[in-house]
Formats: sequence, C-alpha cells, structure tokens
Amino acid sequence: MNISVLTFNTNNNLIDVDDLERIKENLSSDVIILNLQEFYYPFSYPNEFLEKIGKTFEEYELTFYDRFFGLITLILQKNNGISKIKPLKIGLGPCYFGNKGFISVLMNDTIYINAHLSAHTRNNTKRLDMIDDIFALIRAEYELEKTKIHTIVLSGDLNFRNEPSSSGKNNLRELSYPMCKEIDQIRHFQQKYPEFVESEITFEPTYKYEPGTDKFSKKRVSSYCDRILVCSNKAIKFDTYSSINDIKSSDHKPVFANFGIGKENINDKQLVFAKKYPSRLLAKVISRTYGTLYDNILLVIVFLGLLIILRICWKFGSHGSKNNTPDDIVV
Repeated sequence: MNISVLTFNTNNNLIDVDDLERIKENLSSDVIILNLQEFYYPFSYPNEFLEKIGKTFEEYELTFYDRFFGLITLILQKNNGISKIKPLKIGLGPCYFGNKGFISVLMNDTIYINAHLSAHTRNNTKRLDMIDDIFALIRAEYELEKTKIHTIVLSGDLNFRNEPSSSGKNNLRELSYPMCKEIDQIRHFQQKYPEFVESEITFEPTYKYEPGTDKFSKKRVSSYCDRILVCSNKAIKFDTYSSINDIKSSDHKPVFANFGIGKENINDKQLVFAKKYPSRLLAKVISRTYGTLYDNILLVIVFLGLLIILRICWKFGSHGSKNNTPDDIVV
C-alpha cells in the first residue's frame, strides 16, 4: 500500500488554490492524508475550502474530513472502496482544551495521527508526556490489544526544537542535518519509542520563517517542528521525505512523505506502547463539548445574546411590576 502524508501548520492563514496545486504536485499515492494545524478558518470557509480540495484533487474522493479547533484531517483516495473508519479527537491543553491536541483516524488496519504538541524549547518533557497520552488514548479507544493494527503514522507540528548550540549558531541554515541531529529534541522520543522510524532528513528546518519569505526568523532557533514518523509490523519504504519551500504563507513549511507499506508481516509485535489512560471518557466528553461549541460558535453567540436580552427584559419588567403595587394606584 502506498501512502502520501502531508503536515502543515498554516499559522492561521487560508490555503489558496496555487498552494493546493503545489501540495498535489508532491503527493504521488492513491491514498493521501492531509493534516493541518492552526487552521482557524472563518465560519463561511469550510464549504469553500472543501470545494477547493475537490477541484484540486478531482481524481480523488474525500473519504474522511474532521476538525478540532485548528486541527484538520482529510483523507483522499483514488479508488474509494469501503473503508472502516473510526475517528478520535482529544484536546491536550489545560482541562482538555483544544489549542493543543490531536485527531486520530483508524482506517481499516492503519491509524493516522494528526498532532499539535506544546511549543517552546523548555517544554520537551511536556511534549513527551502528551505523546504518552495520545498513545494511551488510542490504545483504549481502538482496543489495540484485540484489534489487528499493523501501522501507526504519527505526524503534525510535534514542536520538537533544536536546542541552542554552545557555538551560538542559532541559524541552522548553516548546518547540515547530521549536525542538527545531536541537538534535535526528537531524539528523546526516538529513544523512548524506537519502533517509530523517520526517513532521512535532507531539507532545511521548517520553522520559524518570516511569512512570505524564505528567511528564518531571528525570534526562534530554527527547528524541525513538522515531522512524519511511521511504526509498522510490515516493511516500510520511504520514497520521498521533504518540505515544500514554495509555500510561504506561514511561518512553517509543509512537510510531506510518500512511502509504501509491505504486504507481509516482518514481526508479530502488538503496537501497544502506553499504559491505560485513567479518564478517557471524561477527556472525550469534554473535548467533544469544546469542539461542538467551537464549531457552532455563531449559534452560541446568538444564544448568549438572546439570554442577555431576556435578562434585560425581565429586569425592566420586574421593576415595572414593583412600581405598580396596589398602594401606589390612585383611584
């Protein structure tokens, strides 16, 4: 099975048709996973965006679409057979808020995860804890001990940073990736979860750019925040792993991978990595509530407005009734 995965933190910028065409040019598989982060589009935009997707990827069918705050996952297939799909979306922010979180999709025997983890160099331990939570939640939701899952694809703005070097070279355009590898915080994830593999990095850091340019921002140490990692019981063959430098609307660059998953198992190891999550149902309920409120924020605003109007009317009405007591009536 050949799969193309793209991850892109849009920095709350809309994606135009030209950028969608650039994305399509780099994706070569019959199954395409588009994972977006920080895509807080306006109320009227979802249908417009999906129309753009349909026109750009006209030979594909949209198998799955979902969003959770700024996270969006789309699955496109050329030969859209019957697919068993089960989504899960959970906020990983304070009180399960969705500014950081993930969308996962179980499709047939593969799990695709779109994650946006905690930012800043100092929060690496927090990022690793979030990944532990993600794996614990999908373990429970998809019953990984019982379900035959052969592949997990983890992608998104994982926010792993390059730690500032002692030499003071913060602009990593001057360094090749083998040198960056020693200061790339993702090494801590790879030590903890060696089952996940990543193709060789041959492109420049994907964050942080001055939007509209190819210039790195001086506000951050340039880093490989946007990643695609794969764990499978079958053989994995990466064909392409790169970024799309021509897209300049965001302070991130999109990252994509084209890879194949073999047919035969190379081991029988269960893809279970974490302890059980203690409050999965609570996390689902609260996250779903947040998501529903966000998706229907216009209705929420109207509803709150009506409550305020009713409150004002009731207040004036009650004052009026008090001022017209029997003792005040003149005959």
